[in-house]
Amino acid sequence: MVKDPKPGDRNALAQGLFSNLLNPKTGAFFVTVMPQFIVAGDPSIRLVVMVAAFEAMLLAWLIAYGHVVSRLGRSGLGSRVRLFMTKLTGVVLIGLGARLAFERR
Repeated sequence: MVKDPKPGDRNALAQGLFSNLLNPKTGAFFVTVMPQFIVAGDPSIRLVVMVAAFEAMLLAWLIAYGHVVSRLGRSGLGSRVRLFMTKLTGVVLIGLGARLAFERR
């Protein structure tokens, strides 16, 4: 049996960077949200600083999120949370299906 090699830090960073840069949702976010903060005649450095601030907040959030999920996955609590979320999702989907089935047109 061949083990999958663990990605190194550089590979993980490159994968995350390209995933973020090529994500169409990121482009849609900047096209729709950023123009309201930019006024005609503003220096381009303002946009660069705003994008850098957004990326710094995103990086901090993703690092914290990854840390919590990783620790939760290694603990016994992680399996209980996963089981609870699976059951909750099933109940919600059954409820939505029942609502749709009994909806009057």
